[in-house]
Amino acid sequence: MASSQTVAILTTGHDIAVTYVIPSKTVVGQGFCMFMNVTVRNFGAYSETFNTTTSANETVIRTDSVTLASGLNTMLTLVWNVSGFPSGNYMVKSYVEPVGGETNTSDNTYVYGRVTVVRRGDINSKIPNMPEGKVDMWDIAAVAHPFGTHHGNSLWNGNADITGVTPGLPDGAVDMRDVSLVARSFGT
Repeated sequence: MASSQTVAILTTGHDIAVTYVIPSKTVVGQGFCMFMNVTVRNFGAYSETFNTTTSANETVIRTDSVTLASGLNTMLTLVWNVSGFPSGNYMVKSYVEPVGGETNTSDNTYVYGRVTVVRRGDINSKIPNMPEGKVDMWDIAAVAHPFGTHHGNSLWNGNADITGVTPGLPDGAVDMRDVSLVARSFGT
C-alpha cells in the first residue's frame, strides 16, 4: 500500500508563509460567529517569530504572534464575530509580516475568497439563481437536508449550522436551534 507524504522544500535563508485559510462557513448570519483555520509555515532555515493578521476586507479580525522553528507549521483557529458587520461580501485573507532578511514575500498573503454576511436565517444567499436577501422555503430546505449532522460528517454543512460557535451553545451540529432560527426569520 502506497502512502502519501508532503515534502517541504526549505530555503537557506528566512521564509515564512501562509499556506491555508479555511473558514467553517461561506455564509454567516448577522449576530453570529464563525471560525477559521489559518495555517502558517516556516520554510526558512531559522526559527522565526512573526505576526499573522487575518482580515475581512480591510477590517482586522485578529492578529496572532507566532514562533516557529525551521520547517514547522502551525494552525491558528480564530473566531470571527460578524456582529456589527453589514450584510455583504467580505474578502477573507491572512497575512504574515515579513521577517528580517526575508526576500520571498510572494507567499506571505493567502486570500481565501468571499464570505457573505447575511440576515439571520438566509443561508442560501450565495447559491446561484436563489433569491438573495430573503428567508424562504429554500432556506428551510437547506437547513433540513443536513439536519442531525455534526462537523466531520460528510453531509454536514457549515452554512446550515447557523448557531455554529455562538457563546453558550454547543457548536458543530445542525440541530433544532438552526431550524428554529430559520423558521423565526421566515418571510423577512
